Amino acid sequence: ADLYLRPSVKSVLDANSDKLPPVDTFRPNDVFGTWDEIMDKFFSDGGVFDQLAVNAPK
Repeated sequence: ADLYLRPSVKSVLDANSDKLPPVDTFRPNDVFGTWDEIMDKFFSDGGVFDQLAVNAPK
């Protein structure tokens, strides 16, 4: 928590709640589709991951 990493121990998280506001979580399938659709869109050749890697500063 001192390094702004979210602790997994609830008592530590509670003690540092002033530095670490709540995070809204979601299920990937609810937002991005099935795992097959996710893998195809983001990780296939030419997918989102490849596009980001090509455009990343070197």
